[in-house]
Amino acid sequence: MTLLRPLILLALTAVPMAGFAQTCNPGNPRVAPDSRYVVTEPVPGQAVVTDLETGLMWARCAVGQTGAACTGSGNDQLTWGQALTVARESTHAGFDDWRVPNIEELVSLVETGCHTPAINTVVFPNIAAGGLGPWSSTTRATVPGQAWRIWLNDGQTSSLGKATVSSVRLVRGGSALSGFDAGGRIFRNGFE
Repeated sequence: MTLLRPLILLALTAVPMAGFAQTCNPGNPRVAPDSRYVVTEPVPGQAVVTDLETGLMWARCAVGQTGAACTGSGNDQLTWGQALTVARESTHAGFDDWRVPNIEELVSLVETGCHTPAINTVVFPNIAAGGLGPWSSTTRATVPGQAWRIWLNDGQTSSLGKATVSSVRLVRGGSALSGFDAGGRIFRNGFE
């Protein structure tokens, strides 16, 4: 397995990234390096990413994207309610316990050492242009008609009306974030 991981990551870096050009400042420490993740394909054409720091498993592609480069029909834009339904009904990679991540889980994917997008693009390729971030399952407490999401351009959080459409990235796994250190990340709007 130790030899297999570098080979998988080497193969992933050869895949063209069709989203947009990422900028990483050399002086900024990387909080989401390639070594933090393991990419596997339990079902041919259906890759998953295991985050070794949080223990969470992510669908490698956003809903509506397919293949090693996360291409295909594109990034499906769904309302919050549609996102919850799609997650509940998903059997991606042979698993049936997918869900929409909470906001803390989404923030755990943010690569603070980079921007445009602020996510590891080797592990999560072809991020949608504009950095429109995926939904979280977390409702904004003071505005129940809104839910939290992240902007992948800069990794900041924002809320959006639940009837608006956004992308969806599925996750599975439990309370592994109880010990996760967000690395002093500051959230633009905070959480109520």
